[in-house]
Amino acid sequence: AYTLTLDNQGQVQQRSVNVLPQRATVENVYWTAPPQPVMAPEAAAPTAVPLSPRRTATGIPYLTGGLDPEERARLEASQAQFNLRLNFTLQNAGDRPFRIQVRIQDPARGTTLVETDAKGPIFMAQLAPGRYLVTLTYSGQEVQREMSIPGYGAASASFEWTH
Repeated sequence: AYTLTLDNQGQVQQRSVNVLPQRATVENVYWTAPPQPVMAPEAAAPTAVPLSPRRTATGIPYLTGGLDPEERARLEASQAQFNLRLNFTLQNAGDRPFRIQVRIQDPARGTTLVETDAKGPIFMAQLAPGRYLVTLTYSGQEVQREMSIPGYGAASASFEWTH
């Protein structure tokens, strides 16, 4: 077991995490308020322009990408619009294309709200507060995670695949 200490602008959380070989380990971390950047005005970098979200067939706004530094900066500038934030890491993927199938279901209603492909290491969506089943598939490897979207703030998770 590992102990993780997470500090988000002074909000500190500690978690004990068990890491199993050959399996993705995911921990959901919730913060009570979005972090406020702390930068001296003279050290501030140019502000990236947020991206406009796409919409699923069911009307859910989302963004995906982050393969190059400029796009990643624009996605990060857009993150305040979204309350579900997923990050993906591929280990030993070589030159395989970055294509992760994302499906988000509302188990209470028995409906699929999102069914699309992530086009990079970042996927964000804006969902109503509640519980959702997130299913991710990469190269035949499927991972499912139940996630709770809070009424305020955001739910985040990181996923890793190894070839």
